[in-house]
Amino acid sequence: MQKEFDYPRVLMLGQSLNIAEGGITLSNLFKGWPKDQLAVATFKKEYINLEVCEKYYRLGSLEDSWVWPFSYVKRTGKVSGPVMLKSLKDGYFPENKYPEPTFSRSLFYTIINILGTHDLMRRSRVSHQFLEWVKAFSPDVIYCQVSTLSKIKFVLHISQMMNLPSVIHMMDDWPSTIYRQGLFSSYMRWRTDVELRRLIARSTTLGISQAMCDEYKIRYGKEFTPFHNPVDLSIWINNSKNTWEAGSPFKVRYGGRIGTAIQESVIDIAEAIEEVSNSGTPVSFDLYIDLTNTEFVKKISKYKSVTVHPKLPYEQVPISMAAADLLVIPYDFDRQSVQFIKFSMSTKVSEYMASGTPILVYAPEETAVVKYARSEKWGSVVSQRNKTLLKQMIIQLIQTPDLRESLGSQARNLASQNHDAVKVREQFRRVLVGAAKV
Repeated sequence: MQKEFDYPRVLMLGQSLNIAEGGITLSNLFKGWPKDQLAVATFKKEYINLEVCEKYYRLGSLEDSWVWPFSYVKRTGKVSGPVMLKSLKDGYFPENKYPEPTFSRSLFYTIINILGTHDLMRRSRVSHQFLEWVKAFSPDVIYCQVSTLSKIKFVLHISQMMNLPSVIHMMDDWPSTIYRQGLFSSYMRWRTDVELRRLIARSTTLGISQAMCDEYKIRYGKEFTPFHNPVDLSIWINNSKNTWEAGSPFKVRYGGRIGTAIQESVIDIAEAIEEVSNSGTPVSFDLYIDLTNTEFVKKISKYKSVTVHPKLPYEQVPISMAAADLLVIPYDFDRQSVQFIKFSMSTKVSEYMASGTPILVYAPEETAVVKYARSEKWGSVVSQRNKTLLKQMIIQLIQTPDLRESLGSQARNLASQNHDAVKVREQFRRVLVGAAKV
């Protein structure tokens, strides 16, 4: 007899409800889901979002270890088991205790980096403790985000052992960039592709953008449904910009991740803003980023127009965005970055749109975000790595209030039309209901 679902019991694997981009999207998609119908298992040191889910399992050394004989050289040191909420420190999992560095461990890592077989030497297995925890929760479906061979195999193992349907959600095109170094890199990419196709074949498949879904239908021969970060209109629209007079200085803002496929374009923007400001037009660039990236913070802080801030609590972000004169979405232009982010859609895109603040997209032409901005006219675009064009666009946006208002109004209207959390969550719920009934 087939079960009937309003909200299926969902076991989330591979991505927690944290405060990074993937976690924000996940939290927003599952917000309002009954808490007792959700459970999260993750390998990472994670922030725990108790507003959405209160049942967490920390995957550690019982589920992830080195294969023999490498297990004698290095132990993971990660504690496995259900997370006791009283053990949280500032909302995070307790710290792991790792072995002290030794010459043998350093040599070991050097060897596996040369070979490029890190994930082949690791054994991700379903421990008895984790299996009992899963059985006690009794999920109807697995929702997963994967990005390595070992994680793919782990999801396949637990789904087959429990005879559970699965939903896989692809956030970026990591299959095109993973395992590019090492003597066995070709084999690792082939093996990952084989295992990923196995997982895709038995899963309901989701992507982060329509461009990704179109590409993956061709690549993997299966329909993918796009689900991007939804926005709570009652919060974002109520705090959105409703007047577009330029401030003095003109405030440009970026908030989010610094790293793969983003860093160099942020520096380009800082340099362009510095030159515009030095020419007599007051412009400032505020960055709200992870300050632990000290090398980048030191590099970007040399520009007088730049001010670096710690990341804001999420509830303060809508007001901060609306207070800016211009928001920027940067992606890097090198070949590897383009491969990685070509089909991605940053969490901040829908949030930027809902803020009503004009948006400048500085990214390669072939990326999904540029295609979306051009087709729907919600952002100004510079799609070449060209500082002159970047400066010209910034000056145009400073000097043209009608353009700022047109961009801000169009973006806000599209956010209401395409990214309303009430509508998107219901669509998402129906997809998981359908997957659970398979």
